[in-house]
Amino acid sequence: MLQTDQADIVIEPSELFGDSEFPCTPVFSDRWLCAVDAGNKEVPKRQITKEQFLALPHLVYGIGQDRQLNLADQHLVQLGILRRIDVTVESFLLVPFFLQGTPLISLVLARAATRLAAATNIRTLEPPFPLPDIHETMYWHPRHTTDSGHRWLRERLKQVAETLD
Repeated sequence: MLQTDQADIVIEPSELFGDSEFPCTPVFSDRWLCAVDAGNKEVPKRQITKEQFLALPHLVYGIGQDRQLNLADQHLVQLGILRRIDVTVESFLLVPFFLQGTPLISLVLARAATRLAAATNIRTLEPPFPLPDIHETMYWHPRHTTDSGHRWLRERLKQVAETLD
């Protein structure tokens, strides 16, 4: 999209964007948590074991048209961890709403879970497997690097991201 001038800025996890010659700057990092319905009695309040995690039905979200698993779920697959995936949705924003009133468990980003907790009846806990953090990064075409309007937009986006903490 940047090469064909279909976007001025792309904000993507650097882990998905891969090596690139596009200029970039980090926007923020986030970490993964488990999320369940607040009334789910199958899941302990504080710590979930690997066995409990694997015994539950999972909700995952896919990214893009091919429904590529999110980075945390990809990591578990790379580790050879097999789960029972019962539901797949296409947006991480839907996850907390679909967890409500179900025995499902999902991996969610802490920032989103915190913001959506007030609108949903979910609770979060630390995952039983170590998961790498996600690093949202802003990319742009080099021709925009010195453009004052584009520079202002990049700086503004960074300022907004800093308020998300």
